[in-house]
Amino acid sequence: MRPVRVLAGLAIVLAGIAGSATPAAAHGDSGAGPTNYQTRVDSVSPPAAGIEVRAVDVGESLELVNTTDTDVVVLGYDDEPYLRVGPDGVYENRLSPAAYLNESPDSADAPVPAAVDPAAPPRWHRISGGDTVRWHDHRAHWMAEQDHPAVRRDPGSRHVVQPFTIELRRDGDTISVAGQVVWV
Repeated sequence: MRPVRVLAGLAIVLAGIAGSATPAAAHGDSGAGPTNYQTRVDSVSPPAAGIEVRAVDVGESLELVNTTDTDVVVLGYDDEPYLRVGPDGVYENRLSPAAYLNESPDSADAPVPAAVDPAAPPRWHRISGGDTVRWHDHRAHWMAEQDHPAVRRDPGSRHVVQPFTIELRRDGDTISVAGQVVWV
């Protein structure tokens, strides 16, 4: 009877570990707090079965899930390959300026090493064996220290303060992720 209890206990522990696995983060968890700015993804166009993009971490990050058998590449700020998610895992291009600029959710002025070249062939670095990546993207949240001018004029009303589009590539085709940053 004792070996059955030990095995049952081990199964519970292993299930708890497996259930707590998190997606690969291109630059860690932001630990963001509540804000009146809401990031939302409105569309993925054209729709692609097995590819999902959504805002997470109180709008501080985007999450891409790719359950297809084809790589999906997230383009960075200079339209360079930045992140790649596919059947072999999640990779970050270490020659993409976005890899360094996105290290801080509060500043697009992070130091970028001199050797970084968005026009160079990607230098992929594996960050996870999964099919999901979360990354901070300055295009998809309000970064200014002051509120948007429309918010300062009328803070009691809802305002779209920043529309955004992030491009993905799959097999040479472009997939556009469109969304909005909204003052709620």
